[in-house]
Amino acid sequence: MLSMIYAYIFDGMNLSMVKFMVLSVFFFSLMNLGVKFIPHLPPTEIVFFRSLVSMILSVQYLLRMRINPFKGDLRFLFLRGLAGVAALTLFFMTLQKLPLAGAATIQYLSPIFTAVFSFLWLKEKVPVLRWLMFGLSFAGVLVMQGFDHRIPLDYALLGIVSAMFAGLAYYSIGVLKNKVEPIVVVTWFPMVALPIMGLVSIFVWVTPKGTDWLYLIAIGICTQLGQLFMTKAFMAESASAASGLKYLGLIFSFLWGFIFFEETYNLFSLLGMLMIITGVVVNVRAGKTIKPSKNE
Repeated sequence: MLSMIYAYIFDGMNLSMVKFMVLSVFFFSLMNLGVKFIPHLPPTEIVFFRSLVSMILSVQYLLRMRINPFKGDLRFLFLRGLAGVAALTLFFMTLQKLPLAGAATIQYLSPIFTAVFSFLWLKEKVPVLRWLMFGLSFAGVLVMQGFDHRIPLDYALLGIVSAMFAGLAYYSIGVLKNKVEPIVVVTWFPMVALPIMGLVSIFVWVTPKGTDWLYLIAIGICTQLGQLFMTKAFMAESASAASGLKYLGLIFSFLWGFIFFEETYNLFSLLGMLMIITGVVVNVRAGKTIKPSKNE
């Protein structure tokens, strides 16, 4: 049975993309968990320290491999960094206030925005079936959010805006496909984030204490790995196809939330989860038939 499900989802796909995206989702889920453990620190400050760790790791790799981060389309490298900073900051705001799975599921709207941006500007072919599956997954998120009183409207809207910026960041990665090394794309996030978040953090600074430092370092390392594997996945496949696998992170969100925060969900929440997973499976299957556009 498991082999049949595996074959249905992944047969004929770029398995490198699948592997990279699953690893990315896993490390990003650990990043989310780390943020939940330090709700007393401002989100902008967490983004600053996350970017500092990422910058140190990236520079070391760039120097060792003698890679110039300023080669390539600087416009989209900057756009990827700026959109990523906005998305992550808003996401951390929701992550600290909402249940772990609730915040994560709203963020999962980003593939829908990625598909829209890719359709409009990258001219990627997105069949009707995939739009329907995006709609099913979107409806699943709405079901989960709508029946959970712990998710107020203002933070739900922040999450949606965060997802839009994340979709724009993923779109930028699609544009940069096969043009720059993945590490270059990853490096541009801290390059943009450090000066912006450093300035903002001055006005809301809270000095980390004790285990806060361990969580901040872990967040930085996990995010660096998540970003690297995500970039590799997007460069191995079409942007909208790769982004669909991000929904698998819902499983980790439910697991971490239950284990560490005793978060439970009603039947409507579980129904929403089923709708999302169903949309993912069919969406991934449909994505295998897409032919690259002339612009890829």
